Amino acid sequence: MKTAILIDDESDALLVAKELLDTYCPDIQVLGTAQNIADGIELIQEHAPDVVFLDISMPNGSGFDLLKQLPNRTFQVIFVTAYNQHAVQALRMSAVDYLLKPIDPDELMEAVKRLDQIFLSGQQELIMKQLQQNLEQPTARRLTLTTTEGVHFIELEDLIRIEADRNYSRLILASGEVIVSARNLGHFQKTLPESLFFRVSQSQLVQLALIKRMVNSQTVELKDGTQLRLGKGMKQSLLERMK
Repeated sequence: MKTAILIDDESDALLVAKELLDTYCPDIQVLGTAQNIADGIELIQEHAPDVVFLDISMPNGSGFDLLKQLPNRTFQVIFVTAYNQHAVQALRMSAVDYLLKPIDPDELMEAVKRLDQIFLSGQQELIMKQLQQNLEQPTARRLTLTTTEGVHFIELEDLIRIEADRNYSRLILASGEVIVSARNLGHFQKTLPESLFFRVSQSQLVQLALIKRMVNSQTVELKDGTQLRLGKGMKQSLLERMK
């Protein structure tokens, strides 16, 4: 059994979240709810929960303001936010768990399952700082990626391409380093800015700026000399993106 605190300025949102947790995640015990930062901090300090479901944007401050006041926290955070394309991309790019309002039960259960993963206490602050930077920038420029080797902070300009490897992905960097991720290629296609990356085939996602030329109707060449096959029907889409 894991314990939780819910923090959201909307009373209806708190009620719905608690009902969903009670129904779909019976191993989560909700110890209390709060509608502002001060009450949320008080509840956290009183109960020491395992996880906090935290709204990002509230009238009296953001979820980050709360986290700044609890620098030595031992709980995990699942952010909750209303749909905002920029915010969602920043969350995806920053390797943090989040839920969109209205909360989908399946996504809630998946987020709760991930709570069983190792809590990287020494790196949570870095991840949160990167998330704040991604939220503040018009377009996120750094990808945060958690692997069995730790947390990687990857500048997008250094990411040449990502190739599918069964259910895994291999990120190829300009330095020659290869990072293996348990995330599939579809995840990265959704996560990375569409304006910067293009899926040339079912198995390859490439940084657009690094495509040097189209060798023929079935092959593209990157600036490093790598040649990749174009997927069926991708030629016209690529030509339009390269204009």
